[in-house]
Amino acid sequence: MIRQRHRFLWLLILLFPAREGFTGQNKYGSLPGVIAGEAISESSAPAGVPVDGGIIRHKKLSDNVSAYSFALDKNNLAHIFYYSGDEFKYAKWTGTAWSTQTIDSTDGPAPNAPSSIALDGNNYPHIAYCNETQFALKYARWTGVAWSTTTIERNEGSYTRATGFYPSIGLEKDNNPHITYLDEQTGRLRYARWTGKVWSIATVNSDQNINGPMALDDKGYPHISYCVYGRKAIGYARWTGVSWSSSTMELDGNVTGIVSLAVGKNGYPHIYYYEATTDPIIKLANWGGGGGTIYKLKHAKWNGKVWRIEDVPLKGPLSPHCSATLDKNDYPHIAYVDRENNTLTYVKWTGKAWENSVIGTALARGAVSLALDGKGDSHIVYYSEGGELMYAKIRSGRP
Repeated sequence: MIRQRHRFLWLLILLFPAREGFTGQNKYGSLPGVIAGEAISESSAPAGVPVDGGIIRHKKLSDNVSAYSFALDKNNLAHIFYYSGDEFKYAKWTGTAWSTQTIDSTDGPAPNAPSSIALDGNNYPHIAYCNETQFALKYARWTGVAWSTTTIERNEGSYTRATGFYPSIGLEKDNNPHITYLDEQTGRLRYARWTGKVWSIATVNSDQNINGPMALDDKGYPHISYCVYGRKAIGYARWTGVSWSSSTMELDGNVTGIVSLAVGKNGYPHIYYYEATTDPIIKLANWGGGGGTIYKLKHAKWNGKVWRIEDVPLKGPLSPHCSATLDKNDYPHIAYVDRENNTLTYVKWTGKAWENSVIGTALARGAVSLALDGKGDSHIVYYSEGGELMYAKIRSGRP
């Protein structure tokens, strides 16, 4: 069972984005953006040049980005933490160029290197990341003067798998971090919180979990969504202030992983996740590979009494790379890749209808990350069809 689960974990690492750790509001959590085995080449798009009317594309960060996480600050500038070569790096867009620093390194190549980034009130980054070669979950933050890095938990002794997979970070109002993550060795979903003096660590669920994005509500209480291995169900847990309250949905379904978790204005959670089916026609056409697998995006919303589940109507065969968030009206905004046409598509709900915009060509199996800024503009990090790491900004259409 454990070997089978590890094979499934490796498949998920190859498939899923997360996104992007969008903070600046801690009510949103997603999986980190991961792409394995892709060499990223120099972008031909000059930085800051308007393309396709309202889209701005910037140069890529590195010629070898294998995983990243993404957040926007209060000035609507992008911050990206990424893994390149054997190094973990942090880059900030100044408005004219990328400012880049090296934070940490691995003891050799790490094929996954997932991470999550959040920004505090000073726009200082806080980062949770898995250093696979050290079998550890690590935490780095900018103090205003220098980087402070610590190991939160490490698998040692007979352990052969790392802890810290699929990290998701959120910050309280006092900037104390909350982090959820997966112990790959045991499948346990773990939760770590900095009390101001020590790290308090607990197991949220031991049911052979796959991943678990987190979001904090207005009280600073964590909400966590996760995919339960074996049953392929969606689980949800929240801290009530006294204990963990849990529920499960889509039992024995074809659920393959979580896209994102958002806490709406009323404190109710919204979970976006994938459901997989196999289509013989697509298998014959072999659009982008995948053996005929179709990925359907689903939305589960808690209304205070029950979960309401609906399909999200996206055009074209959906790549297993998607990013979703909510705006100030709790309307969803989604970025995904149309696998048949290799196009990055941006979709939003206006309150009356879905609006679709094609952003450009994109790598069919590349990670996508979406964030909304305070003006309602959309920011998307994605891989071009040629494997270049790209950054696009889409104006909201306001005057």
